[in-house]
Amino acid sequence: MNQQLNFRLPASNSKILMAIASVMLTLLSFLQSSTLFADDSQKPDQDLGQLNLEELMNVKISGATREKKTILEAPAIVTVITSEEIRKMGARDLIDVLQLVPGISLALDTQGVVSVAVRGLWAHEGKILLLIDGEEMNELAFNTIQLGHHYPVDSIERLEIIRGPGSAVHGRYAELAVINLITKCTESTNGLVINGAYGRMANALGQSDLGLGFAKKLGDWNFNAYSFIGNAARSDRDYTDNLGASFNLKDQSTLKPTFVNLGLHDKQWDFRFIFDRYHTTDKTAFGSNAPIAVNNNFDSINFGAKYEASLSSTLTLTPEIHLKQNTPWNSTNPESSAIDSLTYDVTAQELRTALTLRSEFTPDLIAYLGIEGILDRAKDARIDKFFTNGTNEIAYYENSIFSEINLNTSIASFTLGGRYQNHNVAGNSFSPRVSAVKQIGAFHTKLLYSWGAREPGIENLTLNPTLKPEKTKVSEIELGYRISQTMFSTINIFKNDLYSPIIYGYSGGVETYTNRNETDTLGLEFNYKIKSSWGFLDFNYSFFRFDDEIPTDYAVTDHPEKFLGMANHKVAGNLNFRVFDDHTFLNLSETIYSSRYGYDYDANSSTGLSVKEFGTAYLTNAYLSREDCFTKGLTLGTGVFNLLNHDFRYIQPYDGGHPPLPGASRNWIVKGSYQVNL
Repeated sequence: MNQQLNFRLPASNSKILMAIASVMLTLLSFLQSSTLFADDSQKPDQDLGQLNLEELMNVKISGATREKKTILEAPAIVTVITSEEIRKMGARDLIDVLQLVPGISLALDTQGVVSVAVRGLWAHEGKILLLIDGEEMNELAFNTIQLGHHYPVDSIERLEIIRGPGSAVHGRYAELAVINLITKCTESTNGLVINGAYGRMANALGQSDLGLGFAKKLGDWNFNAYSFIGNAARSDRDYTDNLGASFNLKDQSTLKPTFVNLGLHDKQWDFRFIFDRYHTTDKTAFGSNAPIAVNNNFDSINFGAKYEASLSSTLTLTPEIHLKQNTPWNSTNPESSAIDSLTYDVTAQELRTALTLRSEFTPDLIAYLGIEGILDRAKDARIDKFFTNGTNEIAYYENSIFSEINLNTSIASFTLGGRYQNHNVAGNSFSPRVSAVKQIGAFHTKLLYSWGAREPGIENLTLNPTLKPEKTKVSEIELGYRISQTMFSTINIFKNDLYSPIIYGYSGGVETYTNRNETDTLGLEFNYKIKSSWGFLDFNYSFFRFDDEIPTDYAVTDHPEKFLGMANHKVAGNLNFRVFDDHTFLNLSETIYSSRYGYDYDANSSTGLSVKEFGTAYLTNAYLSREDCFTKGLTLGTGVFNLLNHDFRYIQPYDGGHPPLPGASRNWIVKGSYQVNL
């Protein structure tokens, strides 16, 4: 890991950035020297710092294991972001939040879609699971997730980002990571909330949003609802395609989400309904500009129900059922026959059922055993398009059995388990896990070993019916230390081994998927957190590099340590502190990526594209908010994102023939929220 850190700032902005850094350091120095940063243990009546940190460390997370555990106990590398942090940073969408998480970066797929990479590995397609209140949000055709003003961040109560395989718990899609989004649907929520936001970029609308939430306790039942509509633009900068043609993305890259989330639960029953319509327009297509901006819609309806039946004081049986219908990547544009190649009209459905038995042998020995069955169906409305069975309708099914054992001893807390899956076409896969977690005073240690599996999706098998499951083996070590009552730090080291990775390719207008050769990565992630009465600071650094041969589709010629589209180094910091009084807060955040490489237009190249180095990228945000403004429950805020107007690019992380997509210019925003308890 002796790679040289390579951060270079353009001269025109370096002085501005240095000035901002100087201001931040001055503020930190002032806070540290003032009573606000003093040891709160000396003021027992005002021990807000210790209380906040303890609350954070004792949050029971639900995405890492079947048995809820605290962050320190969980056998996984976990970052938890609370509603307080999201509110005070003025986050516009999930991208703003994920940019600050170690090991997470954003990249470009096709047709203007932006998604997630984890520890340098492109995870967009079937390798990362997105959960919202227990419902899987990955679409069913290609198993992707789409980010960029999609999901309402103001409805989030807690966001858990689990880096490392979650297949033993969640099955498919959770090969590399899990994003577990829990909305404000807890028993403590009882009232009405209205959220609104408006923002402008230099040359276009930034966003215009409205959200409405309601929660009410009705006897033993809790009902909650949240609805959200929005309108935004991906960017207002110029895009140049792989033929050298340019256009401005203003009005050509719209993002219009409509989202409804309904929940009803008591101590045993839990019902969930989610309607998600994500309407986008895009002209960049697969790299060559389309004649018009093409509609590209992602519609999803999700329903889930489960019941916890107590068979005895130590046995609980939980049956559950989940139904999902998608029309992903839907593009029907009769205005122009020149874009028939972009037409896509597939509807997919899924029925997922599971039965889980929980047995508490002793308080220190808890075991789970369960079975799960999945049936996926798809129909293509285009009469000239066929699946592998020679018709425009197809079905796949998958069965699995899973287990988990949680054992607490004086030596350590152990978690053992795994999942065996059988796909009727792709075959079998097994994802075991074993971990040991130990806390000694202010120190904690996690030793983690797990496997993940990605089953090929419906359209993966359409393009290549011989695909086999992709498998990942991950070894991780985390060391943590509570520096003081208000400060905590962790460092983790990981090694990923990917076997038979399923890789997408696009050449000459033809899409392909193939299992490629093994590739390995290793790296580390460092996190330092302060949470006290004056506010909070979260600083992290993450690093990765390859440890073996890189598949050609991901490789950078003459730079064997690089993956396409990925920064080997990332630094992120989020600082929030009180100003003026106890109700006003200033939030400053910074994300810096080291140099990245990707394909871009090159007039001198025979293909029109060549690999180009993109220098250090940095995103600077500032947000000022006031709570209980004028009246109790009213929060107002204003801020600016991409303060330095950096030309940030979303780079395609594979050889797919797509030049980078420009991000938004400087974006000014105002936000408001009003909550009243009933």
